[in-house]
Amino acid sequence: MKNEEPHVSVQSPSIRAQVESILGDKVVGPPELIQELWGGYGRIERLSVGTPGGRTVILKAVDPPRAGRDHPRGWGTDRSHARKLRSYEVERTFYESMAGRLAGGARVPRYHGGMISGHGSVML
Repeated sequence: MKNEEPHVSVQSPSIRAQVESILGDKVVGPPELIQELWGGYGRIERLSVGTPGGRTVILKAVDPPRAGRDHPRGWGTDRSHARKLRSYEVERTFYESMAGRLAGGARVPRYHGGMISGHGSVML
């Protein structure tokens, strides 16, 4: 049986180092799970940054299932998988390229950065 690479997570030392580099500060404590993504495709977590009780940022870790995308309603097809991955790519592109151009009245979360790491991706 092959060992799978670690899931995309701030708990991974290499991903944690990249996240801290993007934020320019240390992540303190464990992440707080806000919500799992639909279909087991990752999670949204709150990270404490700097000092405990200080500022927080939201991390979206897209970590698609490696195998067994079977779904009782047929939503686990290759086409469905590709559509989900494309939707996360579109979301990341929006925050990278478009969110900063919106008029002042549009409330949009601040995009700190992101990365693609082997099997998945991270957005802050």
